[in-house]
Amino acid sequence: MQKLNQNQGSVGKLINEDSMYYSLEKTIKDLDDLLIDLKTNPKKYLHFSVFGSSGKKSESK
Repeated sequence: MQKLNQNQGSVGKLINEDSMYYSLEKTIKDLDDLLIDLKTNPKKYLHFSVFGSSGKKSESK
């Protein structure tokens, strides 16, 4: 219990320091936003092809 009150360790800092709490809260919100966008626009993040690239290569002259 003494370590928690003295800001020792991650849990102690999370409990006693506002900046750690707000940083973690922002990280969780950013991750949530990313997951929502990933579910909405999966092609924006995931490119998968069994037989290689589906795009045409430009020919150089």
